[in-house]
Amino acid sequence: QNQVLVRLKKQNGFSLVEMMVVLAIFSIITGVVIANIPKLRNKTSIDLVAQSIALHVRGAQVYGIGTRQISGGDGSIVTPKSFGVHFDVAQNQKQFLLFADIVNNKFFDGNFDCAPTSECVEVYNLKNVRLNNVLKNGDSDINQPIDIVYTRPRSEAEFCVDEICGDDFSYVAVELVDSDGEVRRIEIWRNGQIAVKKP
Repeated sequence: QNQVLVRLKKQNGFSLVEMMVVLAIFSIITGVVIANIPKLRNKTSIDLVAQSIALHVRGAQVYGIGTRQISGGDGSIVTPKSFGVHFDVAQNQKQFLLFADIVNNKFFDGNFDCAPTSECVEVYNLKNVRLNNVLKNGDSDINQPIDIVYTRPRSEAEFCVDEICGDDFSYVAVELVDSDGEVRRIEIWRNGQIAVKKP
């Protein structure tokens, strides 16, 4: 009976070598996870910014088909027929803006300062990412300002490049890139569809 108790006592617990192996494996896994946290944070950041841009474009669509009123700058209240989003990648890769088409020409008149008499409603600043490109039909670069405009009562988008509106677009892809080279595209289709994709 004493031999059985001695044998049971020897089988209980872990040896020092087993504990060292478990701690070494745990340390390696923890080190790998901690080393990848910045990359994971950047990937999450670009996804959030891409979704945010898609929501702002959708907001312009909602305002465009609705009857949102804004201040006309001189104290008057104006109900624009069109709202849009303005991108100018060649001049400003860190901002885009929502505008109200007060003069009904279907493109943004003004600059990024959002003066009280401007068509600018709000400027959006990008953090940790930049606008890399705007692509016509997903493949050809647009190196000029582009406006994506929604006019009441239609929910379809109109695309105006450098103040010239045309029908030769099926969609535009707004391309974002972060410091690690991670890329996301926001596709805005003429039929009103908006999607975020990884190219």
